[in-house]
Amino acid sequence: GKNTACRGQKVILSIPAIGFATSYKWTFPAQTQIISGANKDTITVIFFGSGGYIRVQGVNSCDTGVSSSFFITVNSRPNLTLIAPQKYCCDYGNIALGSSTFGSPSGGTWTCRQNSKLVSANVFLTSDACSPLKSGVFTLTYNYQDPSSACANSDSTKFTINPLPAIALKGGSYCQDKMEAQLKKHILAPINLNSLADVKWRLLKSLPKRGGGMNTVAELIYDRDPSLNYDFWLKFDTSTIDLGTSVKDSLILEMTIQNGEGCFNKDTVTIHILKVPKITFSTFPEICINTGKVNLTKISNAKPLNGCWNVINNSGYNDSIVLKPGMINCDTLNTYLLSLKKGPGLYWMRYIYSSGGCAALKEMALRIHPLPNVSIGLNPNSNQGKYCETDTAVRLNASPAGGNWNSSISGILSNNTFKPASLGSSDRNKWIVLTYSYTHPITKCDTAKSLSVFVQSKPRIKILTQDTDTCRSDTVNIKLSANYSFTSKISWVHSFDASKASFENNKQLSNNNPSIITIRPPKDRTSFFKIFAFTEAEGVCPFMLDSTSISIDSTACDDSLITVLPLRLNQPFEIVVFPNPGKGPFNIEIKKAGEYVLKFYSIEGKLLLEKAVSGFILNTIDQKLSSGIYTLVIEGKNGYSTTKKLLVN
Repeated sequence: GKNTACRGQKVILSIPAIGFATSYKWTFPAQTQIISGANKDTITVIFFGSGGYIRVQGVNSCDTGVSSSFFITVNSRPNLTLIAPQKYCCDYGNIALGSSTFGSPSGGTWTCRQNSKLVSANVFLTSDACSPLKSGVFTLTYNYQDPSSACANSDSTKFTINPLPAIALKGGSYCQDKMEAQLKKHILAPINLNSLADVKWRLLKSLPKRGGGMNTVAELIYDRDPSLNYDFWLKFDTSTIDLGTSVKDSLILEMTIQNGEGCFNKDTVTIHILKVPKITFSTFPEICINTGKVNLTKISNAKPLNGCWNVINNSGYNDSIVLKPGMINCDTLNTYLLSLKKGPGLYWMRYIYSSGGCAALKEMALRIHPLPNVSIGLNPNSNQGKYCETDTAVRLNASPAGGNWNSSISGILSNNTFKPASLGSSDRNKWIVLTYSYTHPITKCDTAKSLSVFVQSKPRIKILTQDTDTCRSDTVNIKLSANYSFTSKISWVHSFDASKASFENNKQLSNNNPSIITIRPPKDRTSFFKIFAFTEAEGVCPFMLDSTSISIDSTACDDSLITVLPLRLNQPFEIVVFPNPGKGPFNIEIKKAGEYVLKFYSIEGKLLLEKAVSGFILNTIDQKLSSGIYTLVIEGKNGYSTTKKLLVN
């Protein structure tokens, strides 16, 4: 082998085979350790001494042979000095290991036992070794070979790479009316500040302070309990920060922390400071429970706009729950949605306005007046508001006095009275609403109450069968017919002996129209009797009737002649004019069926109007007439006429 060796390193020595030797005897200098091959021709040893002669002899069962010697010089391994175990933070940067600071003598090679990639060209890559969750401990080995002796040595040290303390800040906004806030809520990490060695704040962006200049970090941030715990508070009230004309501005803060391992970390946060809006408004005007939709912002002139009104409970004021059904949105109250009984009263209202997250509020009272207590009635009112067209005027009663009665139909109300007779035919036989309106003289709240009246047209009936004068036969059949209106049916009756006359099926009373009456007149005398037609007494109007006369001579009829040729007895007819006196228009009703001519004269005899009219139909004179007396003439086709005087006032 070589004639030099390094202390502590394995050396392999060998000798050519010795003839007849069955084993070998090796002799080494002191402090030599045989590793293997002690009786063989090749042996492995480690020298711990300074070297010397090595002898080897062949041995067999006969004897030990001559020796061969070899002098070996053992050089010491280089003496290495390494840096003590170190601790670094993740942000330390890459570490150049080649200087004598880390390993002496310099010029050797560094490796990492855990991960060979962490050392490149004798540079420790700190960032690659960093774990954000836990510390990493790495064994670094230094290998050095003496250039003169070629002996090498190695040693190791440890690097501990500590993670930076976790820090995370979040921003936020504050309204200046809150005065100050704890900064703890802005710190997401670390959770426990008091586990840290140090915490410092710095202002990256400040805001003006009251009186001029910019705020310092000491003027904005303070530790409320510096002797025991970290408890940082931020001041932002109007006496500390002056936003001037701005409604919003921001601070930028930087927080630096240091943990027990000496590692630092920092983060920044932006905190917005908002000016609190100023609310102004005027006193609410008093309103009525029937006002309806009211824009509360408009009637109070509230500024700024787009705020929100709420009703709240307050001592001495109505319960807010009563008004809430009427609050249909932030600025509108609909009094129609409130209880007429519970709704009126005094309420405490709050106006809230938000701007950029800041809310301001201001409060005042709102009074809602009840409606006037109005009662109304009719006199007389024996048929629950139903009247006949022939009834006299009805008194309208109302309390309090001073209101007004009205109706959709003109001309039927006068001086707190209702006149059924003044109602035209087109407005009868249906309900009509009469309304009384009253306004309170102080609150100006008004109310209206209504009642309904019904004016029934009186029944009309007119027998169409003419008065009859005829000759006698054993039985005489006369057909009876009539026109009728405003009733459901009529009833026919007669004044003859029941045994001598009957209606269909031997009835003494008939509701048929037309109806046949069968008469068995006596032979010895002329028979005269009346036939009556009655309306049914329906509703509030009385029944009406008409009649016709039947005359049967004692002389028997000649069969060769027509038995009955009835003739209507020519008679004057009745007319009704209303209103009379009046201002017009004037209604004329002719109480007899047929066609007529209406003529209307002035007091001087001048013909003012001429027109055709019909019986049992409501005819009208609707002219603008001066006050005075006029003459109305109705002429029938049979030559009869009826005259009425008409007074226009």
